[in-house]
Amino acid sequence: MTHSRPLPSPPDLKIQDYEELNSKYMIEQQQKKAMPLSPPLQPTLKTSPPSPLPLINDLSQFHALDIIHDPGFCMFKIQLDKQNTAALCYLPTRCKNIVEFYHIEIPVAYRHQGLGDLLLYRAFQWAEKTQLLVIPTCPFVRKYLETRFPDQKSGDWSCIVLSETPKTL
Repeated sequence: MTHSRPLPSPPDLKIQDYEELNSKYMIEQQQKKAMPLSPPLQPTLKTSPPSPLPLINDLSQFHALDIIHDPGFCMFKIQLDKQNTAALCYLPTRCKNIVEFYHIEIPVAYRHQGLGDLLLYRAFQWAEKTQLLVIPTCPFVRKYLETRFPDQKSGDWSCIVLSETPKTL
């Protein structure tokens, strides 16, 4: 049996204390506004604009066979270089035969070059081979399906469900 203790009372904050704190805050804000703004930076011959992130144009070096399925971490991943990995993450659900594709991560320098499509191609191959159904909660996965198979009857739609409930199975 545990003995409950009364909760401590909240701090006593009076309206005049609040007004005093608020007025100090307002004075500080006015002082900040009164401070002169620094002049904008003028470009000189010595300065150059920041360079954009490098884009990797030749992804022909990556193939579906390069993608590693890591069931321990529930992901499909591909090592892009020494520091970068792209991955499609999934989760098992309450139903043994349903997984959720919930996130895909592609480093910025490697985006818009087909790596997401490659990861999804391999992941859907695995889902079909193992007779799993997929809930596509990741926006990229949904867009991939809607773009490539707009009729929702062909391609990877055969293993798609929208929830775990029996109504959609």
